[in-house]
Amino acid sequence: IGVDGKPTKIIGIPYEGIQDSYLVTTNDGGSVICGPEHLWTVQSRDGRYTSGKTQTLTTLEILDRGLLLKSPSRQTRSVPGYKWFLPIVSPVEHETQDFIVDPYTMGFLIGDGSMTRETVYFTTDDEFCADKIAKLNPELNVNKYNKLGAQRYSITPRYMDVMRKLGLNTDSHHKRIPDQYFIGSVGQRVELLRGLMDSDGSCTKGSKAVFSTRNMGLAEDVQSLVWSLGGTAKIAVCDRGEKGVDIIVSIWTPMNPFSLPRKAERYTVRPGYRAIKSIEKIG
Repeated sequence: IGVDGKPTKIIGIPYEGIQDSYLVTTNDGGSVICGPEHLWTVQSRDGRYTSGKTQTLTTLEILDRGLLLKSPSRQTRSVPGYKWFLPIVSPVEHETQDFIVDPYTMGFLIGDGSMTRETVYFTTDDEFCADKIAKLNPELNVNKYNKLGAQRYSITPRYMDVMRKLGLNTDSHHKRIPDQYFIGSVGQRVELLRGLMDSDGSCTKGSKAVFSTRNMGLAEDVQSLVWSLGGTAKIAVCDRGEKGVDIIVSIWTPMNPFSLPRKAERYTVRPGYRAIKSIEKIG
C-alpha cells in the first residue's frame, strides 16, 4: 500500500546480498524492519511547521543526523523534540464487503454488547445509538428494557450463530475485531470505528479522542484500525491500583471518529503527525 492508500506494484528490489537490518519505530508505536539504504521521504521540524519541504534520506543518513533536537529546552518538555516526521498515509482502500452484521453495529457490540448468552444484548443510555442500530438493522427487532437502572436492548432474531462463528461469544477481556472487518471499505471501517468510539470512546474538552478498555488485544486492534484509516493511535497502560489496569488508546483521525452528537461535537479534525522515535540495528 502506497502513501496514497492504494495498492502499489513493486517493479524492482535494488538490494543484493545480505545486509544489516534496522528496526524503525514511530512515536505512536508503529514499526518496520528495513535496510541501511532504504529511502525515507521525511520532513524536518522546520519543514513540518514552516516551509513544508520534504527531503529523501537513507536509514543511515537519518541515524547519523540524529533523531532528537539538541536544544536542552526541548528535551525538558514532556514531549521529546523529534527531528524527523513521516507523511501520514491516506486511508487504505479496500473493496466494499458484504457483512452479515453491519460495521457500526459490530463496533458497538464489541464495545458495549453482551454475547455470552443465547441473545445478543447491548447497553446504552444514548437513544441516538440505539436508534441508529435499529435503522441499520430494519429486519431485526431491537427491544428496550431496564436492567438495574441501565437501558439494555436485546436484538432478535438472535445474532448468536454469527457471533459464535466470529469468536465473539466471550467476555470483554477476550473480544477482538474479526479479521474480515479490517478489509472493509474506508466507509465501512469508519463506521466500525464510530461504533467502537460511540460505546467505549470519549472526547475531552481539548478535542482528544480516546478509546478505553482492559483488553490489550482489542486496544491493538483499534490501533491497527485507526492506522488503516490514515490516523495515528498510541497505546498507554494506566495502573489504577486496586481498581485494576486501564488501557487507553489516544487517537487522531482525519475524519470524526464519533457519530454520537455529544461526543462528535467535541472533536476537531486537525493535522496529525508521525515522528521517527528510534532506529535500532537488530541483526
